[in-house]
Amino acid sequence: MGLKMVTFIFLLVGLVYADPGEIPSDFEMIGYNTNIDDPKYRLLDIVQPLYFHVDLDVYLAESRFNGIVQVDVEVRQNLTQLVMHQNVVSITGVSVVDANNQPVNLQFPNTFETDSYYEVLKINFASTITPGEYTITISYLGRINENPHDRGFYKGYYYVGDQKREYATTQFQPFHARKAFPCFDEPQFKCPFVISITRDANLSPSYSNMAINVTQQVSTGRIRETFLPTPAVSSYLIAFHVSDFVATSHSSTPNRPLQIISRQGAEDQHYYAADMAMKITEVMDEYFNISYYDMGKEIPMKNDHIALPDFPSGAMENWGMVNYREAYLLYNDNQTNVLDKIFISTIIAHELAHKWFGNLVTCFWWSNLWLNESFASFFEYFSAHEADPSLELDDRFILNRVQSALSADASAGATPMNWSEVASNPSVSAHFSTTSYAKGASVLRTLEHFVGYQTFKNALRYYLKDNQYGIGYPEDMYNAFRRACSEDPTFQTTYPNVDIGEVFDNWVQNPGSPVVNVNVNMTSGVITITQERFQLSGTVPNTIWHIPITWTHGGNPNFEDLKPKFVFSTRSMTIQKDAGHDWVVFNLQHSGLYRVNYDDHNWEMLASQLRRNRTAIHKLNRAQMTNDVIFFLRAGKISVNRAFDVLSFLKDESDYYVWNGVLSQLDWVRRRLEHLPRAYEEFNAYLLELLGGAIQELGYERRVNETISTTQSRMQIMNYACELGHEGCINDSLEKWTRFRTDSTYLVPKDSRRYVYCTGLRHGNASDYQFLFRHYNSSEHTADMVVMLRTLACTRDNASLSDYLMQSMHNDRIRVHDKTNAFSFALQGNRQNVPIVLQFLYQNYAEMRESYGGQARLDACVSALATHLTNFEHIVAFQTWLYNEQVNLDTSFTSGVNVINSAMNNLRWGNNIAPDLFSTIRNRNASATISVSIVLLAVTLLVHIYIIDDYTSEIVSEMSWFLFSLAFVVLTTANADNPLWIEEIEQLPEFSDQLVSRSADKVYRLPENVIPLEYDIYIDLYFSERTDRPYSFDGREFIIIQATEENVTNVVLHSNVDSINAINLLADNGEPVHLNLLEPYTLEPQYHFLRINLQQAMDLGRNYTLYIDYSNTMNDGPMKRGIWKGWYNDDEGIERIYAATHFQPYNARQAFPCWDEPLFKAEFKLHLSKPSSYIGTYSNTGIESTDSLGNNRTRDNFLKSPKMSSYLVTFLVSETFQVIASNTSFTPAIRIIGRSNTAGLGDHALDLTVKMTEYFDDYFKIPYSSLHPNLLNDHISSPDWASAGTENWGMVSYRELYLIIDRSETIMSVEHYATTLVSHELAHKWFGNLITCYWWSNTWINEGFASYFGYIAAHQMFPQYDLHEHFNSRYLQTSLNFDSGVSTVPLNHDVNTPAQVTGHFGTISYSKGAAFLRMLADTITPETFQKACQYFLLNNPYEATDQYDLYDAFAQAIEEDRTLSVYSNFNFTDFYRIWVNEAGYPLLTVDVNYVTGEMALTQERFFLSASAGTTNQIYPIPITFASKSNPDFTNLRAIYMLTSKHAVIQKEAVDEWVIFNNQQHGHYRVNYDVKTWNLISEALLNDPESIHYLNRAQIVNDVFALMRANKLTYNFGFHIIKFLRNEINYHVWNPAISGYTWLRNRLRHLPESQATFDSYLLSYMDHVIDTLGYEPAFNESVTITLTRQEVLHFACTLGHEVCIQNSRDKFIAMRDHGTWVDPRIRRHVYIAGIREGGQQDFEFLLNRYKNSNFANDQLEILRALGATRHPQLLTRYLEFTLDKAVRSHDKATSFNYALLGDPENAYTVLQFVKTHINAIRVAYVEDAPPNPVHTSLSNLAAYLDEAGLVEYEEWLRSTQANSAQFNSAISAITSARNNMAWGTANADMILNAARDSATNIIMSTLLMSIMAVIALFL
Repeated sequence: MGLKMVTFIFLLVGLVYADPGEIPSDFEMIGYNTNIDDPKYRLLDIVQPLYFHVDLDVYLAESRFNGIVQVDVEVRQNLTQLVMHQNVVSITGVSVVDANNQPVNLQFPNTFETDSYYEVLKINFASTITPGEYTITISYLGRINENPHDRGFYKGYYYVGDQKREYATTQFQPFHARKAFPCFDEPQFKCPFVISITRDANLSPSYSNMAINVTQQVSTGRIRETFLPTPAVSSYLIAFHVSDFVATSHSSTPNRPLQIISRQGAEDQHYYAADMAMKITEVMDEYFNISYYDMGKEIPMKNDHIALPDFPSGAMENWGMVNYREAYLLYNDNQTNVLDKIFISTIIAHELAHKWFGNLVTCFWWSNLWLNESFASFFEYFSAHEADPSLELDDRFILNRVQSALSADASAGATPMNWSEVASNPSVSAHFSTTSYAKGASVLRTLEHFVGYQTFKNALRYYLKDNQYGIGYPEDMYNAFRRACSEDPTFQTTYPNVDIGEVFDNWVQNPGSPVVNVNVNMTSGVITITQERFQLSGTVPNTIWHIPITWTHGGNPNFEDLKPKFVFSTRSMTIQKDAGHDWVVFNLQHSGLYRVNYDDHNWEMLASQLRRNRTAIHKLNRAQMTNDVIFFLRAGKISVNRAFDVLSFLKDESDYYVWNGVLSQLDWVRRRLEHLPRAYEEFNAYLLELLGGAIQELGYERRVNETISTTQSRMQIMNYACELGHEGCINDSLEKWTRFRTDSTYLVPKDSRRYVYCTGLRHGNASDYQFLFRHYNSSEHTADMVVMLRTLACTRDNASLSDYLMQSMHNDRIRVHDKTNAFSFALQGNRQNVPIVLQFLYQNYAEMRESYGGQARLDACVSALATHLTNFEHIVAFQTWLYNEQVNLDTSFTSGVNVINSAMNNLRWGNNIAPDLFSTIRNRNASATISVSIVLLAVTLLVHIYIIDDYTSEIVSEMSWFLFSLAFVVLTTANADNPLWIEEIEQLPEFSDQLVSRSADKVYRLPENVIPLEYDIYIDLYFSERTDRPYSFDGREFIIIQATEENVTNVVLHSNVDSINAINLLADNGEPVHLNLLEPYTLEPQYHFLRINLQQAMDLGRNYTLYIDYSNTMNDGPMKRGIWKGWYNDDEGIERIYAATHFQPYNARQAFPCWDEPLFKAEFKLHLSKPSSYIGTYSNTGIESTDSLGNNRTRDNFLKSPKMSSYLVTFLVSETFQVIASNTSFTPAIRIIGRSNTAGLGDHALDLTVKMTEYFDDYFKIPYSSLHPNLLNDHISSPDWASAGTENWGMVSYRELYLIIDRSETIMSVEHYATTLVSHELAHKWFGNLITCYWWSNTWINEGFASYFGYIAAHQMFPQYDLHEHFNSRYLQTSLNFDSGVSTVPLNHDVNTPAQVTGHFGTISYSKGAAFLRMLADTITPETFQKACQYFLLNNPYEATDQYDLYDAFAQAIEEDRTLSVYSNFNFTDFYRIWVNEAGYPLLTVDVNYVTGEMALTQERFFLSASAGTTNQIYPIPITFASKSNPDFTNLRAIYMLTSKHAVIQKEAVDEWVIFNNQQHGHYRVNYDVKTWNLISEALLNDPESIHYLNRAQIVNDVFALMRANKLTYNFGFHIIKFLRNEINYHVWNPAISGYTWLRNRLRHLPESQATFDSYLLSYMDHVIDTLGYEPAFNESVTITLTRQEVLHFACTLGHEVCIQNSRDKFIAMRDHGTWVDPRIRRHVYIAGIREGGQQDFEFLLNRYKNSNFANDQLEILRALGATRHPQLLTRYLEFTLDKAVRSHDKATSFNYALLGDPENAYTVLQFVKTHINAIRVAYVEDAPPNPVHTSLSNLAAYLDEAGLVEYEEWLRSTQANSAQFNSAISAITSARNNMAWGTANADMILNAARDSATNIIMSTLLMSIMAVIALFL
């Protein structure tokens, strides 16, 4: 009975544990073979899928599905690992059986792994499996994506009336099938698939590639449909669809079924698609001689076509079930215009052609995508033309395919059809391009004319028959053509010795397209033709094509013979025609994929012929010529005069094909003239004149029986004419618009709607806009809705346009695929729209990214601006916004930089061509006898000479100006009546060509074509003695430089000084190098660039001396860095001024022009002149000599420095600074330097520097003394310093707070931190100085190592500080807290702007960098880590390094020591790559099966925000753990490396706690199953010492994070940490206080709730307070002191009465009797003394501040003064922060102390801000890099209640809207309100959790006491 009762009580208090079990210590090593290729995007074909079963259980409403895949595979080689693609939510199980259905053992643990980077699943076998057949079964969970642009299995919606309905469908091409099921997701892997779908019974039957075979009801309301097996097919062609859609079968027959499927209500729009689909199917059946309906091999094929309201592509060729965007399939005769009708026909034909090319035969890999898409693009025109010749699609091919291909190929970056670089997912997507589609189709058309129609058809039949149900290679296609041509005797006769395969391959492999240059000797008839690649710009490569040539001539023109006369396969050749002046035309009917440029005389004759009788030349050649000449004009290959001479016939032309080819190009020219108003108007008038004949010929109404091309011609001509302002077009359109608005029975003719609607809105008002939008919202005709969406943007009503843009985000009638179109339409609608669109973008880009469908859609919107930014002010404003928002814009920043480049190039192009263009136009429009072109050439010359920008001034003599002016006056006087004046060609503010050509990620970076070798710098420092320029300096520098590239004519370096006075450049022989006379140098202040322009190029590798004379001003205080002045009071109270430097990271340029990036390392010699009284002068090296200069000035000349980066240069110039401690036994001597009245206070700092120098000398085996003979080892204490310390080589600078340590005055936390800081800065001598990060993207290489050694190394020399353990709270937990945001960045993170650079000096580079290195050291062993550090330093001394150099050193050490050989299949490369290059960190979830002892491990990226979503990132996690039976927390080396999403490891099957991540050395968090948490909680409460205190701290830190992330309830989380009631350890209380403070802050606006919460917290703290006491012991440990400091400060803040009274008593004793207060307890004593006191206390402590000699004590006093509860005193305190007595680096901190000091202080602070904002901006140094004013104003919002926030916001909006802090302050107000809302919503939950935890603790304690009493009587 007694035993039962005791057992019961034990159960109550959680003290029962099972027996311990064993933990496996190692894992079996096996041989490693896999079917994954390298790079790992590809799979090897040694595993082939044979048959797939995919079974999906779909929950449409919940956007999820469960899946099971069973796949039969053939393994062709021995394997230990089998890899498939996957990108599902999670894999829940994997099993494998062999051909005999016997289980195949999998590795245990680590049965399978998932890799989200490469999107693969790795199945690991326990032993090698041999070749044979196997069946793999995989169960998994999937999501239905809600953004169609994410592809995979996604969800869309539509409306029936006002009811919104949902559907789910698929888009798998090219690599998205893996999002729906694990598979072999490459085109080469083909096999049959059987699909099963389980859905809700209220939906329509599902659709897939094949017909439904079996339907089953699996449960109430759930139907399962299994489809017939597909033919052998690639995974990207699998499709399924779940919805309530409806189908029609208008053109079906029983043997040839064909369905059109759509949403309900659109059935009447099915007919046209059904008719065309069946006709095209029949055309292709006959052409290929393979029936579509026989492709199923005895299994009936479907021919379904589904119209989808949401679809990311135009259409998708899934076998048996083609998906279309709704507008591209549904047709209504009254609503769908002729262009959309044509598009429906061609897209149906394109997708059906894929049934043969892509489905039946599939390209091997996406590099050969043209084998699919080129043929589909070819037949989309020619098979549809056969089905309906009236559509004229054979001719339209020229416009949509040939001209499109030539346009894309004109880029220097064009890629070949067969692009071997396709490997990664992004490169795959990029190859779905014009090259694969239009160019490939155009090559096929060329070949069809070359080999003949029948031979071409035979070749395709051979290819399909030989490769059906398989994969095709280019060589297969070439062989099919070789076979067909060999059977064609005509081809053999006409083209002897021509290998058609070689011709074909030549076009497939060559990027770009050729231009054939034709030069005709009319006298002899000899025609010389040459070929070259046509490019608009760039160096033209030496490429030769095999060009089938067709041509004719004016003597006997024949444009119908399209059979090539010969193949042109050399650089040049000649052919013969009859002598005589007859024009020639090459490339008949544009049958070949090439451009043709003629000699000027032939162009002249063609122009004349076109004007006389244009129809003598075929319409397609007219279209070709007009398109070619504009491209030649753009490329500078034809004169402006001749180009427009050729185009002059257009005034009589009305043909659609001719106008279509040139209209877009003429508009291209027009757009580039928009910034020249007169020029723009004249060109518009010219275009209207050209259009006049076509407008008259076409008329405004469609004629009976007119051809479809006539209708299209009217559409394009009238649309453009109305835009240009053609009066007749506008009047007719307005008449139709008015009738449409007033007559409900009238419909605007469908083919006129685009320009009628647009004109109606352009000339209307808001009511017109609203009218059309109502039609849009109620329309059921998607194609017509797109027309309306486009034309709604034509409104000129600003409010309506703004509404339109907002609708694009919020109106779900605008489909996600149309949202970016809407943005572009808004730009196109009117020129005046651009500013409104820009403002919309600036204000809403984050919401656009979300609502438009992701980052790529925002990129597209930004890119769309390029053509429309034609106003320089808009460009400048856009650039300013772009760089301000760079980080938040992500990849859109790169798009934006490209926009700026394009926009500036467009403006330049317009400026350059305008004079010649208007000379040409005017000469054609008027009979002026005096050439305007001469004048305009002069004007152009003037524009180029006198171009003005923000950064340059005119450099020209008065005589030159007079001569130019005189010439201009003379010429313009002689000119025609309407000269183009100079001011009409705007003087474009010039962006340097080198600037705009730089990529976005390097726009702030210097070119690397010139490097500095040595600086000799003379700086003359002036203090108050120079009254005209006090506190300034002049500089002269001699820099030895070298060019590292040929043809360098610009030397670019950084400069941020007031003035450049002189620049000279001398060669090494002393001869001057002449600078550009007009512009010797330019300054670009935005980038701090000084660009020196040379008349001649520098010689490669030759030394030059660059001389620069300059002047600048010292900064006032340290915050702006550079050279600055500080102050201090000497022993006699006299204020002294000193000058110091702080250059990191980019401020050396403020002291001297230089190459101010870390990679540019050089030697430096400094010469500093100053008043003779300034005797305390220090720098990196010692003083070599001192010169007396007279006038009470001297110059100190310093020894040459080692090779180092400019940011490490430093000096300090003072009157009384001196050595205050030194150790001369070292070489160099170690010295502590400070102001004279700190003498005797440097001994502690000296001890630190001596011992840490000794440590690093030994650890790195590279003694400091060996680094350079001139280096010093000085450490300077500066009263002013912007950061804690800076690692200048030879002279480290510290904020005085951390170097002047007096244990009677310094609080322990400062002493503690000072130890790490000295170690940190000394570590930099090796990591940062000896080797330096290449660029600040790699800041962590400097700072991560320094931070690591700051704690780990310092612990070795100063173990009393326990720094190795404090590492967790200082770095590890800080990193985990920070790195859990959605926008955090990786260690190696590209930075560019100064703000980005500064931002990267933060938690990631320091804390995460250090935490990663500690985790790495544990993993590879500390000994190997030390060796790797040594290799890194020895391999790269005095050089700039990057992450790859570091990797090489570690890889070398690891390979030598083989320290990773214990881990099976562990890849150090991936470990390093992921932790360095991927953001975030993992959450490890541990689920223990206590029956089997299996511990299932799952990882995911951890986000604090519960709404952040999930990612597929997989991190390599070093696994350590301890358990009750094996509580070895000292084992810090991983026993297992988790490299997959899931794994299982084993322990004994007993009930006991397990805790992962020993001593929290791994950079990850841990969550457990409920039972394990309970076991941990019980142990923490009842036997806490059994768990290491660092793991107790880890648990507290993790629990708070998991509660915030909604992964633990607060009730359960507080239950776990209830052990804190008995906890006294610092490391545990530190994260607990942080976590509790976070919650308290969210209850601040609820005083009663916060007070209740505080009472619970105080109850937890009784034990730790009682144990620690209020009095420090003489010899107590450092950690005990820190615990007391933190705990009592928190307790007093919470209102702990004893703490407050004790503190108050000590304060009064100090005030009244001078009783010394131990610095170890000063913080809470000072604060409580002021908070609970009055004016007397305030005055006392303020006076103590003013008289103190200790920066540490002064800072604690400021903290305390800010705690006063008296508004008047608080205002005095805040006013005091404006005084210089409060150091500039302490001002923002002091402001925050006022907010922290007392809950009631915020309102007083607000009033202070409102009345003193301008003074704050000045005193706090508004524009300093840390943004102290931003920080202060943002922090204020967090402490205000709602009434305060309202007042604050009103003040901001009414007075500060244009301030730099406005946006951040408004954002902070929003955050504050969010925090308050969270607190309001969760207050009861938090209080209940805290209350229950407190109650449980009391009850558990009571029960334990009862148990103990009962036990006494047993």
